[in-house]
Amino acid sequence: MSKNMIEKARETVEGFTGLYEKKSEQKLSLTGYSFSASSNYLRELARISLEFDTIQDNLTEEQINGYLQGLTNRFTRQQGPFKMAVWGLRYTH
Repeated sequence: MSKNMIEKARETVEGFTGLYEKKSEQKLSLTGYSFSASSNYLRELARISLEFDTIQDNLTEEQINGYLQGLTNRFTRQQGPFKMAVWGLRYTH
């Protein structure tokens, strides 16, 4: 059975486990996000963390903008992947 995105990030990206645990507990209890929305945002954070091999707190604005631009280039007719990545990044702040 293959591991999901969040499990991979927790195992391979330094600091992701702590971020995941802190954000999932805090955000679910304080913001009223549904479990599903929270999971989707955390999955996007895992995807970004795996892409750069670090948590988003360590990324520069240029790296984040480049990543988001890459999404718009790959999914020109679909806004979903781009929006999910933006919401995921906002979710942690």
